[in-house]
Amino acid sequence: MGVTWGASSRLTLKRQKTHQESREKGRPRVSSLGQIIRAIQHDAAALPTGELRDEIEISLGVLDATISQFHRARPGIRGVDERITATGNVMIATLTVALYVKELTTRPADVTPIVTASLN
Repeated sequence: MGVTWGASSRLTLKRQKTHQESREKGRPRVSSLGQIIRAIQHDAAALPTGELRDEIEISLGVLDATISQFHRARPGIRGVDERITATGNVMIATLTVALYVKELTTRPADVTPIVTASLN
């Protein structure tokens, strides 16, 4: 079973087992970068603006956690798999934040009119 980022589950790690993987033990399933980008963009577009803002805030926390995970990964040959996983996690978290922010910038700004009264 390989650990992959599930973009559709909004930055959660999920374990997936594929048919091919059952024949090739120890080989993780890897999504293409294009698939990951499309899934993140689709998820971002489907969220209402308020929820998208909330997800960006949560995603920044996840990014911080993945960076910490990366720094904790052991150097050396024994920690290669751990380092590869941590690097991938940082890249996906960074990409998710960037694509969520990009989606937010394409939406109209929420404008709340301010009414002031003057007796002059």
